[in-house]
Amino acid sequence: MRKSFVVLSLIALLGCEKQIPLSDTSFEKKIVVNAMLEVDSNMQVGICHSVGTLGTPDLLNFSDSASVLLKKDGLVLWNERTPINEGIVHLPFRPRPGSLYEIQIAAPGYPSVLAYDSVPFNKGQVIADTLMSNANFYEFKVTISDPPESSRYMMQLFALGKSWNGVDSTDAKKSVSFTSKDKVFVSNFLTTLGENSYVIFDDLNIPEDGALSLTIDKKTLENLDFEPVKLELRLSTLSKTLYDYHLNLLENTHIFGGPLSSSSRYTGNVKQGLGAFCFYHSDSQTISIPD
Repeated sequence: MRKSFVVLSLIALLGCEKQIPLSDTSFEKKIVVNAMLEVDSNMQVGICHSVGTLGTPDLLNFSDSASVLLKKDGLVLWNERTPINEGIVHLPFRPRPGSLYEIQIAAPGYPSVLAYDSVPFNKGQVIADTLMSNANFYEFKVTISDPPESSRYMMQLFALGKSWNGVDSTDAKKSVSFTSKDKVFVSNFLTTLGENSYVIFDDLNIPEDGALSLTIDKKTLENLDFEPVKLELRLSTLSKTLYDYHLNLLENTHIFGGPLSSSSRYTGNVKQGLGAFCFYHSDSQTISIPD
């Protein structure tokens, strides 16, 4: 009798199951701008569109062209219908340090977007001092030259070497994870959770002499699919917009649990759209890996 009751209960519960239809009818496509632009390089602005819950992302499924307006310090540099080649708009201008740039993009079927950002005036510099080999780790001593103005940085580490296919070789480069106990990285949530190939930080806690120490597990280099011979350390000086954008990505992914759980809901600086239009300087140094 009891078994019959359980079976009937399960049938009743299954009978109450309700299918919830998914619909994209209220979804409005938006222009997505991917433009993290380096000083001394011509502007390349990535353009695509957002997709709904049931959509499939496609970076190339946009328009053949868009109306682009670019201003520098309020003066018009570019204002014309511009081709989009493989999702990229090429603009023949290099960001000028200290200038304020504004971009407007319009395409049929999408809300027009507007974004602006200032190029960092000065840039920090990095010096690769020494790379010391211990039993299981490398200790990488570096020095940052920080300008007097308030600055925000991203530091990245790469391994350089050759990838061989028989007698043929090609240059190889891959990011390398590292850790650090320096106080300057304490506010970087990503770093405190373990090894990572990049960190972002401001200059509030950089030591007066700029000396920092990075620790690299030797197994990290041994597990690469090529033989590394050098390390490249890159220091990028970020605009505040770009710094906030990266910081929000870290908070979403590593602190609050996922990209939908951020309390700030910061989606970049593109009004009526998504993404980021922002600037940075970069400086890099290489050092040979000891045998």
